[in-house]
Amino acid sequence: GSTKYVSLQAALDAAHEMTGNVTITLIDNNEGYSIVHQKEGLNLTIDGDDKTVAGQIIIDGDGRASGIETLTIQNIKFEGNKSNFYSGTDAFILVPSTKTSGTPYYTNKYNYAHNITISNCSFTSTSSSLDVVGIKPTSGAGCYNLVVDNTEGTNLHSLAQLTGTTGASFDNCSAGSKNFINISGGTGDYSVTDCSFTSLNVSDSYAIRLKDASTAHLTLDGNNDFKASSAIVLTATGDDQGNEAMIEVKSGIYTGSIEKNNEAVLAISGGYFSEEFPQEYLAADLVAQGKVCTPAPDMEGYFT
Repeated sequence: GSTKYVSLQAALDAAHEMTGNVTITLIDNNEGYSIVHQKEGLNLTIDGDDKTVAGQIIIDGDGRASGIETLTIQNIKFEGNKSNFYSGTDAFILVPSTKTSGTPYYTNKYNYAHNITISNCSFTSTSSSLDVVGIKPTSGAGCYNLVVDNTEGTNLHSLAQLTGTTGASFDNCSAGSKNFINISGGTGDYSVTDCSFTSLNVSDSYAIRLKDASTAHLTLDGNNDFKASSAIVLTATGDDQGNEAMIEVKSGIYTGSIEKNNEAVLAISGGYFSEEFPQEYLAADLVAQGKVCTPAPDMEGYFT
């Protein structure tokens, strides 16, 4: 509204006392870390209005695994390094897990930050090392329903490191970083569509990685264009009930190796690849039709 506050945290503290649809708009740049407490009945929007946040936003989901309220973070230019963050953390947008002694956030076992949309934001690390992450739900956080669109990263370790997350989508995002998106554990549906990524450390990097005990189903579609030493890494092991993790590739250009273990499913029904791969990676319907990998038109060295 028309009420002004001296910092983002001061505005958040006021918003935490409200319900309904509440918008905070930055009218100046902000420094340091700020904490959002998701509250029942509060649909909160933080609109940066293209201002800069030299620091981070930490999200506390209030330990509610079925929370339906929303949190939107949009139009913010995040910039800085670990010195701008809460001690010991390394991400511009952080979903922490269990509270430890002295931390100013979250008190329960699981965070369950939920229904988060990050839109039209940028993450720029000023660190001399590739050691800062754009978006990071940590182990035990239990984050669910994450949407990221029209967002870019520069000089990062990764645009996103998602641990134990349930469902996420990335649309029209880009990054110049070491890695692009990592999904560790987790369940539900994930999608990466119309995204571009060029690794800044081509000798040891990945564009997409799905690992650990996971039953996530990740779909790669649209005009994705990934360049890394490993374009796709699928080493997830499923769960003890026999449910498998899966990456489904429908389209896009993938420059780099494809790595997979025997316990996960990789189904390729379209796209261009810089390296040949076993025919067993083709989606079942393509195998049934007798289709094989052939050179793509006007793209020497790629396969569809």
